[in-house]
Amino acid sequence: MAVPYLGRDLRFALGEESTWGTEVARTMTIRCISASVQARATHAPLPHLVSAAAVGAVRSEQYQEKERTHGEIKFIASYEGNGLGLALKHAMGTAADSGAGPYTHTLTIGATLPTGLSGALQRGTALAEELYGGKVSKLVLECDVGKPMMATMTMVFKNAAARAAASPSLPALIA
Repeated sequence: MAVPYLGRDLRFALGEESTWGTEVARTMTIRCISASVQARATHAPLPHLVSAAAVGAVRSEQYQEKERTHGEIKFIASYEGNGLGLALKHAMGTAADSGAGPYTHTLTIGATLPTGLSGALQRGTALAEELYGGKVSKLVLECDVGKPMMATMTMVFKNAAARAAASPSLPALIA
């Protein structure tokens, strides 16, 4: 079965955090179809006292009010790299495995979500965007007749680092 064109090596490496927002080694890599994760800053004007006689008073000075790092990651929902299993676990709350092949995977909606995810989003051979404290806010699975099932994971991150060589390094893609 043919696989849709995946772009120029767009991949998202993930690792489960033990402390929310603290970087951990990435243990798996998802080949992505598209990704819109990025830091977005909002700016607010500085409040100034102006007289009523001031004509054309324009607030040109601003300060950064907040910064949010969020967006969507779309990938083929498959067992390759176990990206689907990790996405389901962090969207639902708990996961349990049993058996000795074939395995039984049980997902349960939990009262709280797992601690968080560290990620590195790499577009092509460019530097990776490092993301920490990731939470899955929405997971959509869709499947059209005769096509592979697609997963779209909407995530919000606690913080992000400047683009750099991914540290720890990205795991190799599973061929």
